[in-house]
Amino acid sequence: MKTSKVFKAAKKGLWNGEGNWFAIDKNRFICCSIWESPNICEEDKLKALNIVAHLLGRHETLEAWLFAKHQIRAYKDYPQAQETRRAWLDHLIAHYESIGD
Repeated sequence: MKTSKVFKAAKKGLWNGEGNWFAIDKNRFICCSIWESPNICEEDKLKALNIVAHLLGRHETLEAWLFAKHQIRAYKDYPQAQETRRAWLDHLIAHYESIGD
């Protein structure tokens, strides 16, 4: 499966920032959403997970990366952090579509 499609599937399972993410059975983290996306083989999931891990570097979460790189305390505003995650996925989808993957 193309990487752009894996990221699209992950976005469907990602919390939109409204309400309580746990109560509505959506994922707060992109990696969890990738891993739990249905109908995607493990190899394709691992490829997408490796892309996200590479982009985050040594940081375990987007919030940690934002604080380390830009001193943004995103962990204080989960809805805004989710908006950023969703925008990041949109960017990744567009990038991988543009290269045919």
